[in-house]
Amino acid sequence: MPLTPVIDLLRLGLTGTTSDGSALRLGACFVAALPPLLVLTGWIAAGVWATRRWFRWEPRR
Repeated sequence: MPLTPVIDLLRLGLTGTTSDGSALRLGACFVAALPPLLVLTGWIAAGVWATRRWFRWEPRR
C-alpha cells in the first residue's frame, strides 16, 4: 500500500517504535527508517512516471 511507509516513518519518528511494537534507540531508528524510505521513494517515482505518461496537460491561455 502506498501509505504504509508513511505510517511506518511517522511511528518511528513520533514514538520510536517499529510496526511490531519494539522500542528502538536513536541510531536504530535511522537504520529502521531506510526500508520505508526506499519504498516511499519507489512509490513517488512510480507516481511521477505515471503522471508524466498518462496525464496530458493543456497550456493555459
